[in-house]
Amino acid sequence: MAFTVNDVQDFVALLRQHPEWRDRVREVVLGDDMVRIDARFERIEATLDRISVDMARFWAAIEELRATTSELRVTTADLVRKVDTLTGKVANLEGSDYERRFHAVSRLAQYFRRPREVSIGDVDLIIEARDAGQLSQRDIEQLAALDFLVRARRGPGADAPDVYVALEVSLTVDGRDVQRVADRAAILRRAGLDAEAFAGSRVVTAEAAALADAVGVTLLVDQTSDAA
Repeated sequence: MAFTVNDVQDFVALLRQHPEWRDRVREVVLGDDMVRIDARFERIEATLDRISVDMARFWAAIEELRATTSELRVTTADLVRKVDTLTGKVANLEGSDYERRFHAVSRLAQYFRRPREVSIGDVDLIIEARDAGQLSQRDIEQLAALDFLVRARRGPGADAPDVYVALEVSLTVDGRDVQRVADRAAILRRAGLDAEAFAGSRVVTAEAAALADAVGVTLLVDQTSDAA
């Protein structure tokens, strides 16, 4: 029997009167489609679950990478510090070896008579100036830090006046080295000594050369690759 429009309208009216029938009608009418839709939703949910797991792994990997990067930065910084320390130690060893081979007394014999190295404790005027308050403890420390303190004579004969030479030796002399030895020679003069300032090196910077002329520091520059 044909199903007319009026029959449809009557059927709809019945569904409105009996809403409890709607779920059953939906199951009958949409049965196969609902199964397919449910299957699709299940696949979507499974895919979302996999994506969620993958994202969790991804963020875990990112956090592990961040931790590794932080550790690498710390390790690199520590390595840089160790290299800097080692470089400084090597430079200090080279500088000490250069001072040893500089032969300061022999070099100064070109300028003065009978030079010999002394310590500040050998010079009465330094000790007396300290005791009298003319030199501070800082001044004494500066004199004690000199690479070389040399006593010599300015001329021939037993009556020739003594001169004290403040000498700094470095592989490279820069402006700070020149100013430092000039200041230390000035401390000797404050103690009442006739004093001269010298700086010895393989290399002298342009700044150091200009400053040496200005403050009265004599430069002893090696002409060969090694100290004489």
